[in-house]
Amino acid sequence: MWDRLASKLSRVTSTGDLIAEIDGLRFVAIGAVLLHHIASISMEASTRFGAPVKFPRDWRRLSEDSTLVHALWQGYFGVHLFFVISGFVLALPFIRHYLGSSGKPFPSLKSYFLRRVTRIEPPYIINMTVCLALLALWMPIYWETWQHFLASLLYVHNLIYSRGSTINGVAWSLEIEVQFYILAPLIASAIFSIRNAVVRRTVLTAAIVGCAAWTQFVLWKTPYQNLKMSLLAYMQYFLAGFLLADLHQTGVVNNRRQSFLWDVLGVTGAVLVLLAMMIWRDPLYCVLPFLVLLFYVGAFQGRILQRFFSARPIVIIGGMCYTIYLYHVPIITLFKGLVHAVAAPQLPLWADFGIQVLVLTPLILVICSVLFVYTEKPFMGWTIGKKRGR
Repeated sequence: MWDRLASKLSRVTSTGDLIAEIDGLRFVAIGAVLLHHIASISMEASTRFGAPVKFPRDWRRLSEDSTLVHALWQGYFGVHLFFVISGFVLALPFIRHYLGSSGKPFPSLKSYFLRRVTRIEPPYIINMTVCLALLALWMPIYWETWQHFLASLLYVHNLIYSRGSTINGVAWSLEIEVQFYILAPLIASAIFSIRNAVVRRTVLTAAIVGCAAWTQFVLWKTPYQNLKMSLLAYMQYFLAGFLLADLHQTGVVNNRRQSFLWDVLGVTGAVLVLLAMMIWRDPLYCVLPFLVLLFYVGAFQGRILQRFFSARPIVIIGGMCYTIYLYHVPIITLFKGLVHAVAAPQLPLWADFGIQVLVLTPLILVICSVLFVYTEKPFMGWTIGKKRGR
């Protein structure tokens, strides 16, 4: 029964390639985002503080468990972790062409863009339609709502309205992903056509630092919120994924040479990412992509970390991350009443929040598993004009 269930919930790819550790890292990214939104949505209306509070603005002024509150808020960095993974995945076919020994042909741009469209568009359109229908249950739908819906479908909501989609707020990051999909072939060709490994990786490293510095010292100081919610502010993380793909495909990062030292380094990288976001964000912002890289390399090279990130349940949940990402906020909102019913404001904050996580997480996983099977998986391994692969 477990094997049949696992087969149903396992994702497929058009090429048949599956790097288990990457799906394991997706598990961490979606887990961080889940914790962030469970805290920000379900705890806002908690009776613990006697009155509704905004997360984290008002919570930061509260003395009780302020460190936990601050840590939970950093879960939004899971989106940045996804950007690194996207850079890794999109770089692979170009690396195999330019740096592979088998002389693979240059990836077909027609197939590349059709693959992006057929893979991400149908589940996204279904999700936006469902979210619009849910909104219609709570409030009247005006012409302005349809404008936001159309802008979200076309991935221009951030650009036009300088804020995340009012239909489904998490779509802001998907707009940035699409911007990178469009530019990725050009960027990958420019970088991976450099044959000398030292020069290529130096260029990538310099580009990562330069993009991070641009974001921190220039973009953050501008009043243009739509630019802050564009690829211009996050390019460094996608390029970090390029660098990781380079190291992985050329054998520098190889999970056949594992050691406990990399377990230590990988965990250190993850801890430093959290501390940098909580305490040292300004002085360490430019090195954040490299701290993520340290953590990700540990997932391939560490004996314990590699086993964890390639474990089948972890890989399966990570493989469903797109569906979970699209639907977790509506699910949390719909079941907010149940969460309040089991909330325990008389307990310490960590215990109260733990109860909410234990209640909500299984619900999210069960509902998203069904949605994954029927709204996302049918479009995996399929493209226009071709039969779906096995």
